[in-house]
Amino acid sequence: MLDPTDILRANGSAVVGLSRDQNVDETETEPDTLMLGSPGERARLVRELILSMPEETWVDDPAMLLALAASFRAVDSVNAVAALPYLDSADGILAAGDRDCSLIVVARLLRATIYRALGRLVDAAEQAEFALRLADTAAAPLTERITLRALALIQLGICGTLLGQHDNARSALQQGMALGGDHLAREAGIEALGCLALIDFSSGSAQSTAKHLDAAAGLMGAAMTSADLPCAPVSLAQAFIALECGRVAVARDLASALTASTLATEYEPLTLHVSALLLMAEGQFLEALEVLSDEQILIRGWQSPRMLQSLHDADRANALIHVGEMPAARQLITRLTADAHHALCPARLAALLELTTGNLADALAAAESCLTLGDDHAPRTSLYIDVLRAAAHDALGDSGIAAAGTDRALAHAARTGERRAFTTLPADRLLSLLEAAASRPQPAARRSVIDDLLRSATDSSQPAISPLTDRERVVLRRITSGESVKRIAAELQVSPNTVKSQVRSIYRKLGASNRHEAVNQASAFGIAP
Repeated sequence: MLDPTDILRANGSAVVGLSRDQNVDETETEPDTLMLGSPGERARLVRELILSMPEETWVDDPAMLLALAASFRAVDSVNAVAALPYLDSADGILAAGDRDCSLIVVARLLRATIYRALGRLVDAAEQAEFALRLADTAAAPLTERITLRALALIQLGICGTLLGQHDNARSALQQGMALGGDHLAREAGIEALGCLALIDFSSGSAQSTAKHLDAAAGLMGAAMTSADLPCAPVSLAQAFIALECGRVAVARDLASALTASTLATEYEPLTLHVSALLLMAEGQFLEALEVLSDEQILIRGWQSPRMLQSLHDADRANALIHVGEMPAARQLITRLTADAHHALCPARLAALLELTTGNLADALAAAESCLTLGDDHAPRTSLYIDVLRAAAHDALGDSGIAAAGTDRALAHAARTGERRAFTTLPADRLLSLLEAAASRPQPAARRSVIDDLLRSATDSSQPAISPLTDRERVVLRRITSGESVKRIAAELQVSPNTVKSQVRSIYRKLGASNRHEAVNQASAFGIAP
């Protein structure tokens, strides 16, 4: 007789158990074998076991129907909607009879998980809240009721993470982890820790992010890998950190695994976002814009995708700045709203835009609101503000202020390994900051950061140490061939004013006052117009 009470952990964030008095036909499959392997392997075994039975033995059994519904999460994540008929049937049976309320809680948790995969984040949160209320009254042993409550809190936390409600999400996830303790399914713990890592990467500290990732790695052990869906938030957090720290090869490997494991799930938009950031790190900004367009199409039909939309808009603006599309970038930036801790920090993008176009006073003014937050500012984006303000002061000749800001940013980068805040600067401004910093006495840790950044900036494998964006290179080639501003604008499908702005930026960056000087300066930088 099969007696599995805690085997159907297929959905990664809810434990589905067959009741101990459930009668199941004799089978050659041993119960213990259903507890082994990855979530996908276990779910596949459960599905095969149930479907091998005559349909009349499971079609009216809510536990069996919930087991089948759960299996779609791990086995067929690209077809999550296929779980809904099984859930609907189980709900109908549970509503019609005097059934164990714990199965109703499980049904709510499963539905929340499936809704998440379909982008119905608000509906998913409502299902989790319903499960949380029911868990206390479930006709089940106390330990099981506590575990169900813990799982409902974790569901709420995951939904809150994706909705951008990070303070509430952090609280729910921490409560769920503490409440569940040793009774919590490993998959649920890993997914919760991954979401905590994503939250702390966004608005917390590098140390707390690393703590959550280390704990998740301990739970994963050898039995689970980044290919398992519950591990997706962990891999996403690792990829974001790798990109901030300039570890492009690591991010590329993680993105490749995530692309396969998160297809048609709630984590797919974040995987696309990682792919776009990876392209930007490699200097392929136009290609990154294409991936961001795919991300936008994906979340267009989602419920309240505020966090995902804000991430998309912020990094699309960043890419547009680097290809010289300043009006479009400015329009996106004005749509962004800063949260209480500036985790996203639209001010850093506004400052970058003004710095890139040479409006130094405006760059400093854009960052002014960040200064009033002090230590309440999210540390990661605070680093960007320090670097941008230092670059603006350096360009204005305020060497003392620039030095203080640069050294503060270098100290942060030495402690956390973060580099991206420096490399997003215009190349000429970055080199000026680094050369000035290198000329001052520096502790060994800061000196190492300076050397790393200088080595990266002067890497011979790069095409050139170019201060120009991809789009400015295109415009430079066209103006040196004699094309008019009007014709360039028409061919690039932008306004003449945009082209004029790009031409002024090209001249300023190259130190040129006319086309002839621009060509000569471009050649000096190794740029072939």
